[in-house]
Amino acid sequence: MKTELTKHIKSFIGDSVYYDPYGGGYIWGKPTNEMVAEIPEIEEGNAVVSIRGWGAIQNLKNLPCSPEEFQDAIGEFITDAINEKLNRILN
Repeated sequence: MKTELTKHIKSFIGDSVYYDPYGGGYIWGKPTNEMVAEIPEIEEGNAVVSIRGWGAIQNLKNLPCSPEEFQDAIGEFITDAINEKLNRILN
């Protein structure tokens, strides 16, 4: 299921992401233009990002899991990517 789930994540996000600092601090998928994450305001706590896209995720067809599990998988995917980058920089 992990490989199939990864294919769905790639399809949802696209080939890359970009950060839009002028549009509310969102991270968008490219070329899908799906909102993937949002950089929360300082008052919202210590979160680095807030996983977004529920409006689109809940309507996706043929997911190998529930929409909730898919959103969690996107969160884990982003977390892994950030940790991988941090490990490269720090080591």
